[in-house]
Amino acid sequence: MQAIADRLGGTDRMTEFLRYVVDRYTFAPFTTLEFAGFLKDYSGVDLRAQFLNWLYNGREPSASSGASLQGPADWKTLDLDPPWLRRRAALSGGR
Repeated sequence: MQAIADRLGGTDRMTEFLRYVVDRYTFAPFTTLEFAGFLKDYSGVDLRAQFLNWLYNGREPSASSGASLQGPADWKTLDLDPPWLRRRAALSGGR
């Protein structure tokens, strides 16, 4: 969040942005990339490539320019299944 605040111009601007998001999207679920879109709509700062780099490559947003993000083949694989589902699948032979 500090990297985003720095790009916006400080913590006061970040607080204003977060108020903007809360005012418009309270109780409305949104994805991380939609959040990055809100940031672009609010400030003109486009950090979608940095968010993708952070999510899929595990790199710090401030440490990457987005240029190192080549595409889905380069993304690390995330297994978001809860552990009990993986255990159940292993016990049932993957079915």
